[in-house]
Amino acid sequence: MGLFGTSPQKKLARARALLAQGDFYPAWQLFRELQGLSGRLSPEEISEARQGSVTCRRAMIDRRLQEAEALRSAGDLAGARDRCQTAFDLAGQDIALEAIEEVLQRINAPRRPVAAAPQLRDALEVDILPPPDETVTPSPSPLDRSPEPEPARSDEEIFGPDPESRFSEMLLAVEEPTAEFYRGLGADFRLGYVALNQGEGRRALDFFDRLDWSTLRDPRARLERAHALLLAERAEESLRELDALASSDLPAGEENRRRYLRVEALRALTRFEEAVAAARALAEEAGEPTPVTEALLAWTLLEAGRPQEAFDRLTPLMGTEDTPEEIVAVAAQAAGAAGLVEDEAGLLRRLIDMRMQRSITREVELEFPVESGRRLLEIYLDSGADPDDVRSLVLHLIDHDPERAEAYRSILLELDAAG
Repeated sequence: MGLFGTSPQKKLARARALLAQGDFYPAWQLFRELQGLSGRLSPEEISEARQGSVTCRRAMIDRRLQEAEALRSAGDLAGARDRCQTAFDLAGQDIALEAIEEVLQRINAPRRPVAAAPQLRDALEVDILPPPDETVTPSPSPLDRSPEPEPARSDEEIFGPDPESRFSEMLLAVEEPTAEFYRGLGADFRLGYVALNQGEGRRALDFFDRLDWSTLRDPRARLERAHALLLAERAEESLRELDALASSDLPAGEENRRRYLRVEALRALTRFEEAVAAARALAEEAGEPTPVTEALLAWTLLEAGRPQEAFDRLTPLMGTEDTPEEIVAVAAQAAGAAGLVEDEAGLLRRLIDMRMQRSITREVELEFPVESGRRLLEIYLDSGADPDDVRSLVLHLIDHDPERAEAYRSILLELDAAG
């Protein structure tokens, strides 16, 4: 070291060495310091310091985003958002923000559960989903009490008093050749199939795993087991089974189900880009748009952090009065995630109106979309909407959302006081 400290050239050499060994933060500090020494470095060295600073910040951003994804998967959404904020701070004015924004969108995306219904037409969401903070429980620290697990459903709830009758009812939705085949697979398969139809993957596997799968090679039966594995949170095993069935001779409807479940497995494994590609292929090969494939693609885009793309995909389907509720629901979700508040409010009103009209037309009890109502009320209150619109919505929510009834009554009192 000289009389006045380390020379800029030695600092530059040290910064290079730190960068090469992956010590990005101290390397960045040196590169940043060197940029202020323009009088003691050549233009080429200053340019190297500037580029080195950008390289270090990009590497640190990548690490923060990897940490954010891991925290998101563990349910620590606050920690994941904090890592994204650090990434934004590191980006400054000279690094593109798209990758950070996409991860943040993934963190804030709703958590859509894996489809439980064996029949794809029953696997559609008919309301928006709540914010992820309300559906994901953070992993407890060693000092926290672990959350109480939800009580398991009893066999009586799953199978009912007559499992054979329940099995026969479920087969009414299956093509007759497959139904006849399933009837002949024995009691363990029948009980497993009933549990699967009830969304109970683990219980279904209790019965399916009693079967001799070394001899039971029919792809239709193996598809049922793959679905049970997925619901049992064994997505890696499910995906392997689903991929193994790709070359099998499944009927066309079951092949579409296999591909749908493959998207669900990729989603469960947070392999979002693969899930989007698989969902897009399924949707585009369907010919005419269908609610099942379009909704699956839109939800997958949402989870991949691409809500604007999801909304743009669905916009052409919004122009007719007979647009299915399931498409309106996911379009509203996408609009909200993309920050398109006016579009979101319009779609939420449309979904609520559709549900009320259906109740009147079919003379059935109103199934009010509570999450849509909650979100629309939030928009109304934030935007200072017409008090009559607010009052009408609140009155419906009081009837259908008892969990927040007191808050709704307070809003009514405020409306009355305001005249």
